[in-house]
Amino acid sequence: MMTKTAMLPLVTLLSMLLAASVPAQQLYSDSERSVLARVLPNTKLSLPTALKTSERMGTPLSARIEVQDNDLVISVYTAKNDDFSEVVFSARSGSILKVQPVDGLKRAAAKGETASLIGATVPLHEAVHRAERANPGYWAIRVIPGVVENRPVAIVMLTKNNAFRTVAEDLY
Repeated sequence: MMTKTAMLPLVTLLSMLLAASVPAQQLYSDSERSVLARVLPNTKLSLPTALKTSERMGTPLSARIEVQDNDLVISVYTAKNDDFSEVVFSARSGSILKVQPVDGLKRAAAKGETASLIGATVPLHEAVHRAERANPGYWAIRVIPGVVENRPVAIVMLTKNNAFRTVAEDLY
């Protein structure tokens, strides 16, 4: 029987593979992809900046850009001690719209993301910056941590003109 510690890399790798294998076209509807393409270049706040800003509330675990009411918001999940929060930003203005505690399934996911970041020496915002620099013209729209060969990585989804790609950046 495998221990919980021994299962963590396997579970994390499986979740990463599932996340990476879900095409962005399934994560965002046609209308949401249209809003992303139209609004993203004019936003004041980028995903890496939201990750960096949210460090005041705890360690950033993951983040994503979402379409709400034909506009973009950035949700960053953070951990501080045993507390998990979702920090929601307006991508257009850069302001924090709300900070709320995370519970239920989102809390369980946040605990898994925390475990994936064990041993990370590179902050998520820096890994996302690297992914954007390596893919000129692309904007990061989602990042989740994972573990590959017992090393922490950031899985970053990027978009440019309705084209999507997913890359992995080392966090060590």
